[in-house]
Amino acid sequence: EWITMKSYKEAVKKVIFDGSFHFIKLAQNKVNNNFFIFDELKNPNCRFIERAQLFNKLNFHSIIRPIDIIKPETENDFGIIILPFTLNGNLDSLIQNISIEYTNKCIILYGIAMGMLKLHDQDIAHKNLFPSNILINNEFEPWISGFIIPYSQAYYDISYVSPEVLSLNSNKKVNFDERFSDIYSFGMIAYYLFTG
Repeated sequence: EWITMKSYKEAVKKVIFDGSFHFIKLAQNKVNNNFFIFDELKNPNCRFIERAQLFNKLNFHSIIRPIDIIKPETENDFGIIILPFTLNGNLDSLIQNISIEYTNKCIILYGIAMGMLKLHDQDIAHKNLFPSNILINNEFEPWISGFIIPYSQAYYDISYVSPEVLSLNSNKKVNFDERFSDIYSFGMIAYYLFTG
């Protein structure tokens, strides 16, 4: 293993995102100086093993694939998924910082749609689809990231979630297909991408 739970802290450069259930940290491999991303869970309830298995199950070009997985070594460790670093960042930062050509907008939307189709064909709802969770790789193609584990407590970005989800009582079981909320989120992303 090129990195372990004990040595990962030395590789971390900065925290990019501090979310409800995980951190996203920029790190650097000291062997070859390549940058990469740590997706570090915040607590054991985030179900690390299921999260890792989900990543490995989704073998599709527009769904991000892990470079490696650091399993928890003690009960105080929560596990880390190592992901590739993208120079273009996420879709939100891209929209804010550059003018995206129409063709590239269509390529991005098509990639997101095909990735979501792959997820939904396996009865998986993303549940957290918004521009910051769409990474843009060096070929200007989208990588869908930021999945919420199926059947776990969801942490939604309310700007991109359907009204049905927002009206749910947190104590009640979800009684509708959450994949429909993903479709709503996709529509909101498309609107944001073309109106920016």
